[in-house]
Amino acid sequence: MQVPTPAQGTRRVGHYRRVRRIDLSALGARIVVGLGADVDQRTEDALRHLWRDALLPSAPAGRPPDAPSPDAPSPETPDAPLPAIWVGTAPPGLPEHIPRIPADDERRLASDLSSLVTLAAIAERAGDGLLVHACAAADAEGRVVVFVGESGAGKSTLVAALGRQYGYVTDEAVLIDGNGRVPPFRKPLSLVTANRCLADKRQVASADLGMRVGSDDLSVAAVVLLDRRPDADRPFRLEPLDAVDAAQGLIPHLNRAGDDPRTLHRIARLLETTGGVSRLSYAEAAEAVHPDAGLFTRAATLAEAGGGIRIAHLSGPAASARPTSGRRPGGPEVARDPRAVSLSVGERTVVHSASGLHELSPVSAALWMALADGALPLHALAARIERHFGPPAGGSTSDALLPLLHHLRQEQILG
Repeated sequence: MQVPTPAQGTRRVGHYRRVRRIDLSALGARIVVGLGADVDQRTEDALRHLWRDALLPSAPAGRPPDAPSPDAPSPETPDAPLPAIWVGTAPPGLPEHIPRIPADDERRLASDLSSLVTLAAIAERAGDGLLVHACAAADAEGRVVVFVGESGAGKSTLVAALGRQYGYVTDEAVLIDGNGRVPPFRKPLSLVTANRCLADKRQVASADLGMRVGSDDLSVAAVVLLDRRPDADRPFRLEPLDAVDAAQGLIPHLNRAGDDPRTLHRIARLLETTGGVSRLSYAEAAEAVHPDAGLFTRAATLAEAGGGIRIAHLSGPAASARPTSGRRPGGPEVARDPRAVSLSVGERTVVHSASGLHELSPVSAALWMALADGALPLHALAARIERHFGPPAGGSTSDALLPLLHHLRQEQILG
């Protein structure tokens, strides 16, 4: 995923008493934005308008006569969580790790707040499912179609149109939990300005674009990888992907995928429960989302027709495998890296290791499968490979395997 997570501290770690604040729902997390004394009512109203579809009820307004100033920190109380973000002049004692946004530039404030709320939500929900850089829309039944793509792929254009036709879910990040549930993140849309510079975006309230807001009871129905290119069929081409291509397409757009050994398992579950992932090839996003094109319905129908992709083999982290190649009575041993996991469909196998996602060659896949039950001496592993592929043209199979084993260790596929 292209949006990085902060090194520390957007998680809520303490409490403030009745500060001026805006409470937002983001990916199922409550993100509190504290407001300094220099944030005037017009600015607060503008922020609340931008985030109107994500607002949560805040703590009761007002305070007892003996309470400290609203902008002063107080001992921990159950009134409110510590703000994840502070707008305007920070009160004395505000923890240093809490991001601050100046209140004197309204346009920059809106943009920075959108980014920081996204980061705070990602930090809060990291590890709770697949976090994808994507936009999403939902129909009246709560079926969500997720569109995954890089910045500039047209996600905001897609979701702005589909949000008017169906319902708005998010334009930035999607969390899919283990049961396929999708908590909404109805942030303002980040739209490229007339100069079409990706770094120069304006924030627009979803309501100002006429987008609908439906139920919060949402489940993923289809996942679509965006492939924008000028030579694409018009208005678009939608085609299903096999499990390996789907995993390869999704992982670059996931938040910190390399840090989580459960990533491939979560992708496999997504493929099994939704009918798979499809690729949308298109030249212009506006053409793809024209009501006559029926993109949402076709994507959901294609996923339903898939009926769930059957994963032939899915390995977990090999906690019991011995990641060693030291000398033993039977010779040097070879083992899987204990953190690596794999997925196989048909004759294709991919391994997700600490270095990324790798599709294995037939010999590498045979090596990987031979080590499923633990480490093997090199000579025993070579014998298995020789039975499958035959002996090399010259020299021993053990010697022929050494460069490949070295490569697989470098990629952290083998230990």
